[in-house]
Amino acid sequence: MKYFLMIFIVLFVSSCSVKKTDYSGEYFRIVKGGKYALFNNKGEQLTKGVYENSTYPSEGYIATVKNGEWGYLDRAGNEVIPFRYKRASPFHNGLAIVYVSENKMGFIDKNATFVIPPKFEFARHFSEGIAAVEKDGKWGYIDRNGKPITSFRYDMVSNFKNGRAKAYIQEANNTLICDIYKNGIEKCYLKN
Repeated sequence: MKYFLMIFIVLFVSSCSVKKTDYSGEYFRIVKGGKYALFNNKGEQLTKGVYENSTYPSEGYIATVKNGEWGYLDRAGNEVIPFRYKRASPFHNGLAIVYVSENKMGFIDKNATFVIPPKFEFARHFSEGIAAVEKDGKWGYIDRNGKPITSFRYDMVSNFKNGRAKAYIQEANNTLICDIYKNGIEKCYLKN
């Protein structure tokens, strides 16, 4: 029944000159005239079709774009975090990455309070309580308080998994591969 309803909705909306349909398994986005609307798998419309982009709901919030700025809606389509960011990510573990300018980003909580101020060029979501962030063109790792657990010296990094992450340093013709542990200890070796 659920799939029949979705097929019906997609066909109905398709007859209305919809340009694109995008399905995540639980939600789907429909783009019409360059504007996004989000529906759940029951066919209920969650957001109005007035947004220039949107993500899928994450932890009850939907990152969306209105008039060129990102903000957040709740699942009922109510604005819960004002549209004032240059870019924004979905929430993960209670935090979202937001850009206040092209190369300045930080982490906000669900009250739009900066938990980690916007001072990084790029970031990945927290994994096992640690996030990879880029500063001055180099990567390092921070804890949930924004405190660095490593120096910013890596060219490529991975997220933490099972208490460890991989980081790479390119030096002339050599690549150093580093195992980074959650306490900041690193073990590096030359790639053969």
